[in-house]
Amino acid sequence: RGYLLTSATSYLEPYYTGIREATNSFNTLLSLTEDNPIQQERLIKIKKNMDLKLVELLETINLTANNNNNNKALEIVYQNNGKKYMDNIRSDLDEFIKLEETLLEKRKRDFRSYKNKISALIGAQITFFILLSVIVILFLNKNLFEPLNILLNGTKRMEAGKEVNVNHIVSNDEMGYLLSSFYKMHQKVQANKKELEYKANHDELTGLKNRTTVENEIEKSIESANNSNSKSATLFIDLNKFKNLNDTLGHDAGDALLKEVSTRLDESIRSEDIVFRLGGDEFLILVNNLHGVKEVEKIIQNIFNVCKEGLMYKGNKIEISLSIGVCMIPDDTQKNSEAIKFSDI
Repeated sequence: RGYLLTSATSYLEPYYTGIREATNSFNTLLSLTEDNPIQQERLIKIKKNMDLKLVELLETINLTANNNNNNKALEIVYQNNGKKYMDNIRSDLDEFIKLEETLLEKRKRDFRSYKNKISALIGAQITFFILLSVIVILFLNKNLFEPLNILLNGTKRMEAGKEVNVNHIVSNDEMGYLLSSFYKMHQKVQANKKELEYKANHDELTGLKNRTTVENEIEKSIESANNSNSKSATLFIDLNKFKNLNDTLGHDAGDALLKEVSTRLDESIRSEDIVFRLGGDEFLILVNNLHGVKEVEKIIQNIFNVCKEGLMYKGNKIEISLSIGVCMIPDDTQKNSEAIKFSDI
């Protein structure tokens, strides 16, 4: 509308930027949902409204640029069809997001189910181990009691919290081979379980905790603050001009910046504080055990100091620019979801 009213071409920059970004976003969503016919169909509907909106915009621009017919262009705007197209897009996007959230919840349930299956498998292994011990005691001859004694010593080491090596629990014979194989399988299941739990709660790129545990951690911080009459704070951090970096130097440069900022944020906080990566270029720091705003200001200044120097990537100097929002607990809120929302605002 600024262009239609003034004919100044500088007002068209958001138009061209919007076309490029909308097209890129649409293509990304189309690629990510190629296995979901329902979402693909909904994206096609969105694309139709996008095209209608862009056609209307182009028509008004052409009327102003070529025919100097500003009044005719404004008449098209006042018909309000563009708003209808945008309302349709918003409505379809809301449905798109709801379905994606439903699918996410299903994946979470699947993960919990798999976790329960692993626990059941471990329980079955322990039961099998006990039955094997009873069978050895009742039905095998006296010469096989030695590996059982070795196995018992290994169990005691485990209960004492000491590291258990296969050599601690088996003898060098056929029974030892059987038990060592069984124990290696048990250790592999335990390792897989720990790996799954770690991946579920940590960001793959930076190694920081992800948004899965952030609300629980804030809830614990709120309880601790109430019990100790102290304060907490959430620091919501955005990387400025991150999209421009991806557009100019590529996503590898963006990933390098994210990893570097994650390292510096982790180094700038105290041992009782936690850094999360919420997604994209958004981070959150949970600051615990505070007595006033001055301490928060000191921590924020420390963050700016450690991020003052940029980083070199393939011969290019990348500046680090942060925006930080703060929510004080319990001064601003005592709800974990609001603590995130308020610091974001």
